[in-house]
Amino acid sequence: MSGFDRSDPGEPLAMKIHPLLSERTAGVLLHPTSLPSRQGAFGIGDLGPTARGFVEWMESAGLSRWQMLPVGPVGAGDSPYSALSSFAIEPMLASVADLVEDGLLPRSALRTPANERALDDGGRASWRRVRAWKTPRLEAAFDAFCHTRGQRGSRGRAYADFRTRHEAWLEDWCDYAVARSRRRRGSSPTQSVPEYHAFVQFVLDRQWSALRKHALEHGVRLIGDLPIFCGADSADVAGRPDLFRLDRDGHPTVLTGCPPDAFTRDGQLWGHPHYRWSAHRRDHFTWWRSRVATTLERFDLVRIDHFIGFVRAYEIPGDAKNARKGRWGRT
Repeated sequence: MSGFDRSDPGEPLAMKIHPLLSERTAGVLLHPTSLPSRQGAFGIGDLGPTARGFVEWMESAGLSRWQMLPVGPVGAGDSPYSALSSFAIEPMLASVADLVEDGLLPRSALRTPANERALDDGGRASWRRVRAWKTPRLEAAFDAFCHTRGQRGSRGRAYADFRTRHEAWLEDWCDYAVARSRRRRGSSPTQSVPEYHAFVQFVLDRQWSALRKHALEHGVRLIGDLPIFCGADSADVAGRPDLFRLDRDGHPTVLTGCPPDAFTRDGQLWGHPHYRWSAHRRDHFTWWRSRVATTLERFDLVRIDHFIGFVRAYEIPGDAKNARKGRWGRT
C-alpha cells in the first residue's frame, strides 16, 4: 500500500512521514500585501525590505513557516482566488525600493509628492491608488532597462534565461495583459507592449527568489496556496480555451460552486469555468505539471485548495444565477 510500511503482516500499518512533517513547527498566515508599507507611501506590502524584515522577525519569534494566500494578479474584486493568471505574480508586489537599489530607478522614485494623500486610504488598501502610484515607476524601470546596458551583462542573461524557463506561460500572460490594458481607459502606451509585462514578471521573479533565499537563510519556509480553479477572465482561459468547458463564444457552459446547505440557501456560485479533463489527459497534464512546477519554484510547501476537485466537482449551468440547479460530476 502506497505511503505505508508493514514488514510483518501481523504488525499494524505504520505511515511513512515526510521529514518536513516530522518536526513540530509554528508559523503565521499573512499575505505580502498585508505587510506594513513604508510610511504609507506604497499603500500595500511588497517583496522588498519590509518582507525581508518580517522574515527576520519570524526567526526571532521562533516561527519557521510563512503561509500566504495566492499571489497571482488580482482582477475585479481584487480577490486572490480569482486571479488573472495561475502563473504570473501580482505586479503591485514589486518593490520600488529594490528597483532603486538595482539602479533601475532614481532614489527620487521613493518620494511621494507633498500634496498627494497617503496611499493607505485610512487603514484600508486602495488598489486603484496603489496602481496609479506604482505603475509609472515600473514603466520607468522598464524604460531604463531597455535604454541602458540593462539588457547586457549578467542582468540581460538572467532576463533571457527567465523568458526561456517560463515560455510555457509567459507569452500567454503578456498577450492577455496587453489585450486587457487596451480595454481600459487611460492605459499608457507602455501597457500595450508585451515586453513590458515580461519585464515586470522578470523583476518579480528576481525579487521573489531573493526573498525565498533570505527566508531559508533564517530558517523560514514559505507555504503557498494553489487554488484548483482559474478565473473565467484570465490568461489561462484566454491562452488555452481548449482546456476548459466553454461554448463557441468562449463563455463557460458550467460553473464552479457548492450546493445549498444549512448556511447558504442558494448555495455558493464561485463562477470559475470547469476544466475539460479529457483535454488535459490527452495533453498528459502538461499545463498542470507546468503550473505545479512554477509554484514549487516559489514555495517550499504548497496547499492545494479544494483538493476534492480532482475527484469530483459541483457543476452549475453557465447561465444560472445561483447554485441550486447544480449537480456533482466526476473529474
